[in-house]
Amino acid sequence: MTNPVTTRVSSIAEFPRLSFALCCALGGFLLGCAGLQRGKFSIVDRDFELIAETSLKKIDPHRDIIAIVTPSDIDPRARKALAGLRPLIAPDQVPASNEWVLPQGYFLLQAFRVELDGAVFEGQLGPITRKLTKAALPDCGKIYSVPFFLNGTDWFNPNYKVTTCDERRVWWPAGEAPPQDIPPREDAASIP
Repeated sequence: MTNPVTTRVSSIAEFPRLSFALCCALGGFLLGCAGLQRGKFSIVDRDFELIAETSLKKIDPHRDIIAIVTPSDIDPRARKALAGLRPLIAPDQVPASNEWVLPQGYFLLQAFRVELDGAVFEGQLGPITRKLTKAALPDCGKIYSVPFFLNGTDWFNPNYKVTTCDERRVWWPAGEAPPQDIPPREDAASIP
């Protein structure tokens, strides 16, 4: 007669091996399927249109951007996609001003790439002044970065990032004096 305790223990001991084998098999299958789908996927003009349209909806939901400043070496498919959404201008066509680097309503495109391993849409939204921020950094307006990833044959955008130059965080060890290159902030509270 077999011992029920021994039989149960050996069955439980086999469970991790079995589940590992099943996970490996399922993972291999899914990777194989993703590879097949990606192998059949090719980038077309519509991908650029979709990335541009989705990015601008996130960055400019109220359609306040009056012009997109595009570099001269931009991908022609990206230029075509953007031209269908907003007016495009060259960097030398940005209105000159002693007060602004980039006026309000202008978006300076810094990156627009669509590739098989992902896509990115990045740029700066004006206004960008010629003044320094409270952190003694040059003003940079708002910098938007909108990444996309392929999920099968569909583009997926999990989030986007907005950066400003209003703050600068510097850390140093407790008990030591702050680095000399940090300008004092008038609005900073002292921390004992």
